[in-house]
Amino acid sequence: MSAASTELATSKAEPQLVFVFCGNGVTLKDFSEVLLSSEPVFRDKCKEIEALFQKHAPISLLPARGHSPKDLLNPELSQPLLFTLQVALAALLKYWGIKPVAVVGHSVGEVAAAHFAGYLSLADAVKVIYHRSRLQAKTAGGRMLVVGNIPVQELAEHLHRYSGKVCIAAFNSPVSCTLSGNSDSVDAVQRDLAQVFSQRNIFLHVLNVPAAYHSPSMDMILGELEDNIQPLEKQKGEIEVISTLTGVAASENDFSQGKFWARHAREPVAFSQAIKTAARDRENVVFVEISPHRALQRSIMETLGKGTKVFSSLQTDAEYQTLFTLVGDLFELGYNPNWQHFYNGYQSVPVAIPRYQFDRKKLMACLDIHQQANQRGVSCSHPLIYDINSDNTEYGCLLSQDTTSYLYEHKNNGVALVPGAFYVELGLASVMSSSRPRVPLSACRMSISFSAPCVLTESSQVLRIKLSPQKAVTAFEILSSSNAVYAAGQVTKGPEAVVEESSISCQDIYRRCRSVVSREAVYEALSHVGFQYGSIFRQLSDVHYCQELKEAITSIKVNKETIKEMYSYHIHPVLLDCFLQMTAFMTARTCQSRAGFPSGIGSMVVLRPLEEEMMIYMRTSKSIGNYLEVCGCFTDKCGSVLAELKRVAIIFTKQESSRENEFMFENKWKEVSLSQMIGHLGSMPRVLVFADRFGIAEQLKKYLHPDSRYVMYEDWEALLGGHAQNKMRADVEDYDEILFLWGIQKLNEDFPSKVVDQLAKCCEAYRQVIVALREKASRCLVRVITYRTTERHVDHINCGFALCGMTRTCVVEVPDVTFQMIDLSSSSSLDISVLADVLVKYKVVDYPEVCISQGRTYVAEIRRTPFVDSDHSQPVRSLQKSETFTLHTSDPYTAKDLSAELSTSPATQLDKWSVEIQLDKICLHSEDYFPISVSSHNFGNTLYWNSQAVDKHRLLALDFSGTVTATGTDVKKVKVGDHVVSCYPAAASSRLRIPGTACFNVKKFPCFQNVPCMSYFIIAWEILNQKLPKGRHGRTLGIISTEPSSVLCHVLSAAAEEMGWRTALARPTPDGFQYIKSCSALVVLPPVSRLSQEDLAHMYFLKDVVIVCGSRQSECIQNVSDIDHENISFHILTLTSIFQKASLKELQKTVHVWIRSMDMKRFRHLSGSVFSGLRTLKE
Repeated sequence: MSAASTELATSKAEPQLVFVFCGNGVTLKDFSEVLLSSEPVFRDKCKEIEALFQKHAPISLLPARGHSPKDLLNPELSQPLLFTLQVALAALLKYWGIKPVAVVGHSVGEVAAAHFAGYLSLADAVKVIYHRSRLQAKTAGGRMLVVGNIPVQELAEHLHRYSGKVCIAAFNSPVSCTLSGNSDSVDAVQRDLAQVFSQRNIFLHVLNVPAAYHSPSMDMILGELEDNIQPLEKQKGEIEVISTLTGVAASENDFSQGKFWARHAREPVAFSQAIKTAARDRENVVFVEISPHRALQRSIMETLGKGTKVFSSLQTDAEYQTLFTLVGDLFELGYNPNWQHFYNGYQSVPVAIPRYQFDRKKLMACLDIHQQANQRGVSCSHPLIYDINSDNTEYGCLLSQDTTSYLYEHKNNGVALVPGAFYVELGLASVMSSSRPRVPLSACRMSISFSAPCVLTESSQVLRIKLSPQKAVTAFEILSSSNAVYAAGQVTKGPEAVVEESSISCQDIYRRCRSVVSREAVYEALSHVGFQYGSIFRQLSDVHYCQELKEAITSIKVNKETIKEMYSYHIHPVLLDCFLQMTAFMTARTCQSRAGFPSGIGSMVVLRPLEEEMMIYMRTSKSIGNYLEVCGCFTDKCGSVLAELKRVAIIFTKQESSRENEFMFENKWKEVSLSQMIGHLGSMPRVLVFADRFGIAEQLKKYLHPDSRYVMYEDWEALLGGHAQNKMRADVEDYDEILFLWGIQKLNEDFPSKVVDQLAKCCEAYRQVIVALREKASRCLVRVITYRTTERHVDHINCGFALCGMTRTCVVEVPDVTFQMIDLSSSSSLDISVLADVLVKYKVVDYPEVCISQGRTYVAEIRRTPFVDSDHSQPVRSLQKSETFTLHTSDPYTAKDLSAELSTSPATQLDKWSVEIQLDKICLHSEDYFPISVSSHNFGNTLYWNSQAVDKHRLLALDFSGTVTATGTDVKKVKVGDHVVSCYPAAASSRLRIPGTACFNVKKFPCFQNVPCMSYFIIAWEILNQKLPKGRHGRTLGIISTEPSSVLCHVLSAAAEEMGWRTALARPTPDGFQYIKSCSALVVLPPVSRLSQEDLAHMYFLKDVVIVCGSRQSECIQNVSDIDHENISFHILTLTSIFQKASLKELQKTVHVWIRSMDMKRFRHLSGSVFSGLRTLKE
């Protein structure tokens, strides 16, 4: 009866939550082991943060037991611990569906708040905390005092006498603040206030902190703090942040500035004002403290009133009780969390009762399936599977429009099919549920093959997952009710699965993936080969593609429907299918007009849960006939790998028609001589010249008729709208032949938007020329002269690329005007004179496209594109001595599986300063010394999954020797037939063309007869003449190398002794450093990766240290900054800088003289291993 008489509460609007992150001063205890062990989201976030902190310092956050109470007072530990706890706790609440509309961070808590709101990446937030805590630890000393129950305005009047010694560090509420200053002054203030306000119930509490935060004590670190945390990536946040620096809402610009965080550490905390701002214009506001215990509730209620709702989220030793109380309180107030996530691990499968249909259709078969699925015990916590037997070796999965409705949006040619990604999840879920003891997902490696498609129908059906467990490997099969095998695979469990790449540089990949395919175009292309996806599967963004490396990258922002479920899965089928959609895209790019299905995944490792915003990277690793293989990963926005997939196989279902090749054509440049021309010997042409700014038109003037007229780009550019068009009409009125050279411009490539503007302007000028010519009654000729637009390799952007496309279009659309395109490879007088010949003697109708290079003329010839059948490998044959070939390695960072290929590029004229060399020896260096391949040189260490890829990368030659076969007209130093040695980076080939100044005659330097190691002498010269003082009697030079007997050590040691040093060589071991303890100077050679203060502690005479950094930047550079020694000078020698082509050309003469000045007998016994296995090549 009492229940019946109870009035129903009036429902209110859903509470608007504000998360409040506490600051310094809270009591930190041990990390919650309950949450670490029971909540994967909390645990994974803690591990992720710890890994980021360990990139800065060897800090250990988990578990926190073992840290003494004194350790927990140190800002270098307490602030990272507090930050980790707050971010992980907020992530858990977000996963449970408890999301705020705004956040506030008290003091250092604002860093966690800014990250949670999306304004700071996790890596940047960790960086801010690391440098802030590290620098604040240096200011140890001082005291902080919380004062309450006294109006802050009144309290401030009593602090005037302590000006400069004690200040207000935080405005907590209208009647509470925190004071900060030196210890003696704060003690005096405390006694003074206790006496003055003894009758007014004053609250005084000394905070347990080691420093006087937000006081003048911080001034000494502000400049260093601002410098160290730069740069920070500017991000657009998702939640409003009320900053306690200003008391108002902050912007994305604030959090990306080092100056903001420096002010944040020094200026007072405007907490009271921030709380007022957070509550303003909001109804039903509820505050949730993100803190290890209740800390700010009183201040919030003093600011807004006693009726304000403030809930705690955590309390040490009562974690779940506090969290469940919070969830219950919010639910009572009308807030509805994500119960599926909240009960993850404890839920059961609901009974799926079929809908009754009034159509007299029997549903007993459907009901039997549902009863079969739900009569089984549900001991696993996964939403898809249920136990079939008691020994955990067989599981079931019910497929229906009620339980797995999203699968029906995955279709091929209109037929709904179960995606292969769904089988992956079923296999993983079954194996993980059966594992005893439990193993983390990151310790499992999965492989799977897809055998047959499963067609979805209106009727429900049950899949069976049958397991065959062994010690470390569990095999599984996914079967139909009639035992047809849909998929099979295995999961290997180990201590920790090893991935090939733990992180990738997304920025570098985007930089080289210049081809962009829009999201709409991607799904349009997939639909053409039969794949149709509903909205829940269409989650790919624009795809960026690199044809040279056959790689692609895109981003994913998970849609709301998937977010609701993704954390209940190991890897949600919809998200994994996005990766498989990318394989279809790669198939279309690699093998056009061919459809293919994923047939299996060779290896998959899920390191961390997938995130709501991610990147997908993919690279083609193998392409043979009807088989394509890719590898790649899911990463977070910073490039850290979340899941790795290797050997993802695609089988083509459509054979390529042999007749398709009949319709493929290409442009081929063919050289022609003047005698082949069918033109006429005419007089100098009278033309209107749209002149360039670089002198090509000026050089051409002497070959043109005196009545020819020049129009400058600047004159037209200064006009606007119709004035420009009218001027163009007037300019072309009296001329029937046009030379258009305005496309020869130097574009501002540092600013892409300006490049686009300049291209658009030039194209608009060209369009106006064509429009003006069309209005004339007479037939006109337009010759478009461009600069370096037909070269095979492009190292610049110019307007000619756009004009070529426009001109080819105009040939079809403007038949009244005749067009010719002429491309120049240089502005030399030779090429200009040939251009004049072309203008007079080449018949435009027969030669619409002409290229001029080094005095030779080439015309475009359209020919059928030759196709090579990849199913049949070419025969391997012996290499002929007269043939020119290039060398390749299968790995960009290692000389591996070397092969040779015949060069197909046409021979060009040798320029006057160069020589051509027939190579006989190439000195192979390791990657830590100099890049092995051209790919490594161009892309650095950003080529991933190389062990999976079957690629060929051009070998890079740095040191080599050979015989001169041709010389330019101005080369005097060497002649044809000379045996020379050189150090000059170039793609390795049997014949190389390099500057003559980069060659040394071996007759004069017999030490290079067997080993062409010129780069070693250049290094020795740089060290001994540029970095170190010249040796005196009795001074010793120590050389640290992992290979003391190497040729480099021999050269360096002998050269040093020649210059007056005594030398001692040692390995980078404690005994090695002891052996050279009396040296005055030290040289550290790659690949030595570490140099510590302990290594140098016993070297009392040491004055100079030279660190030689090879292609892979040595860790020594980072370690040097940590070595505090006022008597030692450190010198960094970076090989990639001294081995640049321009530097080498300037240095050769000096090094030549220096080597000649030494006794060559010291270098007679240089020797190296000879690799002679390269005897075959592919045609």
